[in-house]
Amino acid sequence: NLAVFGVLAALGAIELWQVLFMTFIAGSARAMYLPVRQSYAYDIVGAENVVAGLGLLTIGMRAGQLIGALVAGSVMQRLGTDVALFVLASLHGITFLIVSRLRSIPTETQVNPVPILENLREYVQEMRHNRTLLMLIVVTAAVEVLGFSFATILPELATERLGVGAEGLGVIHAIRAAGGFAAGVALAGTRNFRRRGLTYLFVIYAFGLGLIAVGAAPNFVTILAAVLAVAALASASDVLTQSMMQLSVPDRLRGRAMGAWVFAIGAAPLGHLEMGALAASVGVGPALGINGVALVLIGVLTTIVAPGLRKL
Repeated sequence: NLAVFGVLAALGAIELWQVLFMTFIAGSARAMYLPVRQSYAYDIVGAENVVAGLGLLTIGMRAGQLIGALVAGSVMQRLGTDVALFVLASLHGITFLIVSRLRSIPTETQVNPVPILENLREYVQEMRHNRTLLMLIVVTAAVEVLGFSFATILPELATERLGVGAEGLGVIHAIRAAGGFAAGVALAGTRNFRRRGLTYLFVIYAFGLGLIAVGAAPNFVTILAAVLAVAALASASDVLTQSMMQLSVPDRLRGRAMGAWVFAIGAAPLGHLEMGALAASVGVGPALGINGVALVLIGVLTTIVAPGLRKL
């Protein structure tokens, strides 16, 4: 896809419909790539170290986003868009060669290919009988809508409330990236991580309180501290839900569990719309406070109705 983009850019033949079509293809491929990546990480490190493995994935993703943005921007400015796209395509090719040499740890799981409709039917049955999995899917979607949507109003927070402009917004985003990276480092250092469910409940509560803190922070420095904490909690939430969803189902369903995780985080656009509407109606600070309180209530509800979650 990137190589095709590069060829079209070199020929000067890029049109809007082509960009939209190839973006759709890339998005569809990403929706398949994410479940495979997360379940394969489990295969490589095993159940006992799944949190550490997914933490390492988070580190790699954050570092890749930072380095990739710098490299692509520099190459694009100096050599043109087409060359930048070819560089990115080449890096993907190198990554493919590296991944193709990885080996997972041996398991007793047998692979029995079945038709797609049978796959879906089997997974729906699992969700009907596995209350913990269903609750994880619902809570993941709720946290995505109420928590991750805070990024939507960061530009308004920087320009309207703080008056720091584009440079200040860049600092806020850098701190946000640092928070996610720090959470990845902390989780990657764990071994035989226990009490994932209890930790996740703590993360939900702290996430909600962090949003309230961002909304109430009186100055730039305190907002940076609150954003750092919220970003770290958001990253930890992703890693913990990915690991617990895989641990809550039989091995043969782990890939489908990660597909359900991708489906759950697909609720993100609803959160952006909700946060934007709230901010327009009541202001940035109150909007963050409302979502923060709602997240805390989600944590309370989850604690009450999903006692099995605490055992993961």
